[in-house]
Amino acid sequence: MINLEQSQYLEPQSKQVTEDLHRQLLALRNYKALELINQSNEKYDVPWLSNALKSLTNLDTRGRDIILNHPSVYLWIENAKTVLEKNCEKQDEWRFKGFIYLCINIWLKFNIVPEIPPFTCLISNELVNNLNLYNKKKLNVDFSGLSAVNISIKEDTLFITNDTFYKSWKSRELGNTIDYYPFFCNQTLWTSSYLDIITPSELRMDKMELIEEISEDISVLFTEALELVETCWPEMHTEIKENVKHIVFFKPPGLPFFSDFRVHGVIFASHLKRPLINAAEWLIHEASHIRLNTLMCARPHLIDDMKAIYPSPWRDELRPLYGIYHGCFVHSRLLKFYRFLTKDNSPFKTIALKEIDRITKELEKGLLIITENANLTSEGISLVKEMEQNLTS
Repeated sequence: MINLEQSQYLEPQSKQVTEDLHRQLLALRNYKALELINQSNEKYDVPWLSNALKSLTNLDTRGRDIILNHPSVYLWIENAKTVLEKNCEKQDEWRFKGFIYLCINIWLKFNIVPEIPPFTCLISNELVNNLNLYNKKKLNVDFSGLSAVNISIKEDTLFITNDTFYKSWKSRELGNTIDYYPFFCNQTLWTSSYLDIITPSELRMDKMELIEEISEDISVLFTEALELVETCWPEMHTEIKENVKHIVFFKPPGLPFFSDFRVHGVIFASHLKRPLINAAEWLIHEASHIRLNTLMCARPHLIDDMKAIYPSPWRDELRPLYGIYHGCFVHSRLLKFYRFLTKDNSPFKTIALKEIDRITKELEKGLLIITENANLTSEGISLVKEMEQNLTS
């Protein structure tokens, strides 16, 4: 049994993964999920997965974190729940992407060449083109529709071929393409799969459309927002750097920001100009949801918490205790943030004082709902105590 520190959950996590047992347990959770898929390989038809699991056991803590705690792997595991109900093309797309997310990334990062059994799935030219999604290089792919392909690695080059086309990528070129997306981005190799599963009710809009290009003013705004966080709360800035992989922008309207455990480590943001302090607040807000999901996945904080029957200080509709607990954690951190902005030389002092008053009142209501109704584990009890102390500190 791993002993986890049951204090200072509220403080930003500024440690490397080698010192962060919660992130290590999250990687273990994903490894176990991959093992379950591999145990049903006759159904899933991913013969390369067994070899990938062996390679993962040979990586150190940091290596497993890099591969397993990646949004693409969370999403691939999530899609495994329903992929066998989908048509053959979607199943083959899932198999191909899993091979890229796991085997190819292990090869790129750690120079472990995977064993590649014959690929039986049919691949679309669009999917092959998506390997060059970010740098937008044009490929001369000579097939349309679906095609059986051969995949091989020789020396430092990946080859994808069939009878009518041939394409190769040097490992450095491919690494810069499929994994090194900038922190602010509009597309990744996994985004199309995510758009397939998120629903209008979750989005509170008909559909989510990714923008074609991030405007300069939005890029400057979010860069300055991160700089503001770094200036007033450097530990929080470090947590964002360590725990958030990307900020992905989509077209307004809809939610201003959101995060989703199915692509853990990603903040989605509406491509919309807003005041600097609001952008900084929302970055802390969503990064805090990401961190609490990490804590709660490693160890549960609440039991029987998903019935939407409780009034929320932050939503009009009734909410489950899980959502209110998340809201309390996020707003406890925002309370800390705005306290940093009340210094005499802060240009945000007037705004910060108003926000502190609002957040304190809402947080008192939320914590009262939790303490009166929640069945808390020892971790939950510890965090609630921290949040209560934070109200008056």
